[in-house]
Amino acid sequence: LNILDVIDGTVDVGLEASLSLHDIGALIPIVKKAGCIATDFEGNEYYDNIFDFNANKYDFLVTRNIETTTKVLKEINGK
Repeated sequence: LNILDVIDGTVDVGLEASLSLHDIGALIPIVKKAGCIATDFEGNEYYDNIFDFNANKYDFLVTRNIETTTKVLKEINGK
């Protein structure tokens, strides 16, 4: 996971599929505090989400700005 590289500006995008909640839970407040955007692969932001603790896996996309988020989501989703 290259989320820390996104936070420090080394890369523009960090993404990982099929993570457990414990894999991303601690990263969400760090990403938010750094001014980055964290969404799932459908574009739903994680900041104020109520997590389904019965869900098996989460997709995690982190970018430095909304423009990059939009571009990556279009590529992921084929739109």
